[in-house]
Amino acid sequence: LAYIDLSNNNLYGQIPVNISSLSSLSYVDLNSNNLDGKIPYEIGNLQNLMVLDLSFNRLIGHIPTSLGNLTTLTQLVIHRNMVSGPIPDEIGNLVNHQALQLSNCTLSGEIP
Repeated sequence: LAYIDLSNNNLYGQIPVNISSLSSLSYVDLNSNNLDGKIPYEIGNLQNLMVLDLSFNRLIGHIPTSLGNLTTLTQLVIHRNMVSGPIPDEIGNLVNHQALQLSNCTLSGEIP
């Protein structure tokens, strides 16, 4: 499985930690649902991931530092959630990054 688009549904609950076992994933779009809880640290193990869109949910907690491991990631979209705290320095490791959308969250600190 390389592509998951479950956007604009009425999904609720937390993002399953075992999503990280889908090692071939390159595209994950879960935007515009009712997902809550924290962004799983284990998402940082998806080494082929190019697009991660978690926008327009009710996610809380900090952005996991493990997202900095996703060196193939071109788009990281987390805006319109309730994530807070500093933007991790590890986001600066995303050398192929083309789009970073973190608006309408409660983030602080410097942009890496």
